[in-house]
Amino acid sequence: MVRLIAGFGGFLGRKHDGHPGPKAIWEGMQKVRAFAIALEAGRAAYFNDG
Repeated sequence: MVRLIAGFGGFLGRKHDGHPGPKAIWEGMQKVRAFAIALEAGRAAYFNDG
């Protein structure tokens, strides 16, 4: 899961890259958070009960 999130932050995960660093993880978490906010906003806009 960490490598998946780090991939959103620019971590390539090649054979000899080693473990993702804090910058890639942080940037990946920011993108995941932005996606979650956008998803919630889209649901509120299109699936509103009114």
